[in-house]
Amino acid sequence: MVQHEPWAKAALTAVLKEADGYPQDYFNKFGLTRVTAPDKAAQWAHWYVCPETGTHLEFHPPNHNICPDTGKDYQDWPISDVHYHYMHDMLSHDALILGIAYRMTGKEIYAQHAAEILKLYADKYKDYPIVDNYGKQSDWGARVYSRR
Repeated sequence: MVQHEPWAKAALTAVLKEADGYPQDYFNKFGLTRVTAPDKAAQWAHWYVCPETGTHLEFHPPNHNICPDTGKDYQDWPISDVHYHYMHDMLSHDALILGIAYRMTGKEIYAQHAAEILKLYADKYKDYPIVDNYGKQSDWGARVYSRR
């Protein structure tokens, strides 16, 4: 069916391109050499703006948070922990894409990569503290992402 519908063929091509980019795209984006679940829970993405101009910061591996307007590098919390949000986002998205790629092609490598990501979180999830957007442990927080 995919081969007979141009929109479906284009969608599958896009999915496979993303799936084939794993894990190198993750390495490149975060300056890593191996896939690991982040050591910390993510901090609220809304903190990731330049305190002076309000412009979205740019992450430069391994741990620089650069304001594109001023060139300043912000290292203080909570900004320092927001990139974990993007790491968690990318890994969860990759697991989804890899699962779809496996289902559509039957290629075991996609299933193996998706399982690798899920296992990382299965092993680490209970160790993430439940935190709110202000870094405080809270019954109203969350483990992987902070929560208000």
